[in-house]
Parts: sequence; C-alpha cells; structure tokens
Amino acid sequence: MSKRRRDLFRRNKKDSANDEQEDFSMEWLPDPDDVEVEDLDSLRESEAVRPLNITPEEERFPPIDVDVRPVPLALGHQSQKSKAKVVYEPVKWGSNILALLFLLATIGLIAVIILIWQNPYSQLNPFPPPTPFIEVTATPGPMVPAEPTAAPTVPVVESAYDFSLANDVIYTTNGNDQGCEWTSIVGTVQDTNGDAVDGYRVSIDDGINEQVVFTGSTPRLGPGGWELVLGQTLINGQYAVQLTNTAGEAMSEPLLVDMVGDCASNVAIINWRQN
Repeated sequence: MSKRRRDLFRRNKKDSANDEQEDFSMEWLPDPDDVEVEDLDSLRESEAVRPLNITPEEERFPPIDVDVRPVPLALGHQSQKSKAKVVYEPVKWGSNILALLFLLATIGLIAVIILIWQNPYSQLNPFPPPTPFIEVTATPGPMVPAEPTAAPTVPVVESAYDFSLANDVIYTTNGNDQGCEWTSIVGTVQDTNGDAVDGYRVSIDDGINEQVVFTGSTPRLGPGGWELVLGQTLINGQYAVQLTNTAGEAMSEPLLVDMVGDCASNVAIINWRQN
C-alpha cells in the first residue's frame, strides 16, 4: 500500500519553477505512516492535491528595454493645431433688430405709464377715472365804482399856524387816461376870501426823499392849485405833507397822508385855507 501512495505522488520534474509548487503541495498531504487513507482515488481527485499553475517570475516581470524611448510628436502636427482657424458664426441681424424693437417698446411703455400716473385724465389712459362734476356758480355782477370817502373827521381846534385844512383829506380815483396806473397828491391854498395864494411851498416827504411843489402851479385844480405825481403806478406808503412860505417857515401843521395802493383811492386831495 505504501508503494501505491508513492506512485500517486510521484511526478515528473518539468522545470525548476515547478519545484517550489510541488513542495508546497507535498506539505498538504498526510504522512502515509501516520494516517490511514481508505479511498486514495477520491483523495487523488480532490482539489487540495491539484498543483497550482504559477507563472514564472521572468514572465510576470519582463525586463525593460532601456534603449526604447518615447517618440516625440511631430512639430508639424503641433503647428497645424496652433494654426487652426477659429470659425465664427455669422451675425444674426434679424434677432438683434427684434431685440432692439422690444427694448424701444419697453421704454415707450414705461414713459406712457409715467404720463398716465401723473395725469390720469390723459388721452393715453384707456381707462380714465370718472370726470368730476363741474359746480355751476353764480356769475359775478357788474362792478359798482366806489364813491369817494372822506377821511376820519378831524376835530376843529385853534391852530397856531396861518393855514389849516379847509376839510378832511379826500381820496378819489384818477380821472385822466392813466387810470389805475397813477398815484398823486393834489390840493389848493386860499386866503380868507377864497382867493388863490400862489408861491407857497408844499413839502412832501416819504421818510427818504423830500419833494417840493409850489402853489398856483396847477390852476386847473382851483385857486392856488398844486399837484405832485408820486408815480405812474399804484403806490402803498405814508407821506408827511406841510405848507411853508418862501422863507421856509411852516404855515401849517404837518399832515400824514396814507396811500393804500388802491385804484379807487389813488389820488389824495388836500385843501388849505387861511385862518
């Protein structure tokens, strides 16, 4: 029986590379002196005793040929790549014009919205708000010219001057062609008999400038008539008016005249009479 076992494990040595494999497989087998194997046929066909096919080291790691060098790329191939022309797509004018039209339409729409927002009643608004009702008011009647009104009554007192007011200062409208474009102070100076007193000075001071006019210089206004035109427009201001003789002595007390800048009272009338 030992001879049969030896025949089972006898192998032909093929090459030195399989010796290591055979030794590896022999270590797996049980010792024929210690183990009794009944079925040697089944053991022979077992996977455990089949030799492994190990590739030799020379085939697994072939030597490298140091003389073989990588072949560089041809310079012509690189130049062809570098000189390759870039092909651009043609400009699509149709789409550009369409985009421009949409942009202009958007700007116009924004402008229309702003106009409608500022004026909802504009004709551009397709849905304007309801028109507000117009309230009919009474037509103003014709203007009635105001009657000349007298200044407040000045109490009559004994004057220390030679002349005093014959009556209160009278305010009236201008009667010449200038109409409302006029402001003046006029008057007369008479003696006790009602005759004209000419040659006296009438001083008119607005606080900045003093102007002088002589009595009798405007006879159309009456005996000793005088007139000082303050301006060819309506003036609002206060003036101090006083009568003096040729020597500059005061012949009447100072009088304050208020011009209110009204067309109905743009002329002030001052009449002095000798006491």
